[in-house]
Amino acid sequence: MPFYPSYISLLYLLNRFFLPPMRFLLVPVSSSEGYGAGTPDYPCCTSRGSVADELAVGPITLHTGTHLVHVADKPVPLTGAEFRVLELLMRSAGQVISREAMTEQALGRKLVAYDRSIDTHISNLRRKLDLEAGKNPEIKNVRGSGYTLTWAHA
Repeated sequence: MPFYPSYISLLYLLNRFFLPPMRFLLVPVSSSEGYGAGTPDYPCCTSRGSVADELAVGPITLHTGTHLVHVADKPVPLTGAEFRVLELLMRSAGQVISREAMTEQALGRKLVAYDRSIDTHISNLRRKLDLEAGKNPEIKNVRGSGYTLTWAHA
């Protein structure tokens, strides 16, 4: 009769010889490192509604923890890529971000020749957020450089 190891023995062998060991250590981070004031926090455990969780530029509010976007208190459904592009634009509002940097940071890949995906995501964001040219805020194309999110307090 052939020998069949039990399920537990098989898991033990896989874990012991074929999978790398996984060890973690949770360490409290002091407030001087920017995770909170007063008591130490754990960077993996952020509370909802904290200031770091929310970005706002004009009427646009982006909640990084819940992946929700509101324009003038109305929810706006975005795809994952559109959300990451908008988050990148909002984190650096007023600064020009190159198409190459946006592709690498928001889409996680290198920009190749004739790749217009960032332009498509920007176009979709303008349509979904109802951002019209000449109104604030506005996603502007800086010819030869990239895109910027502008907001002039009117």
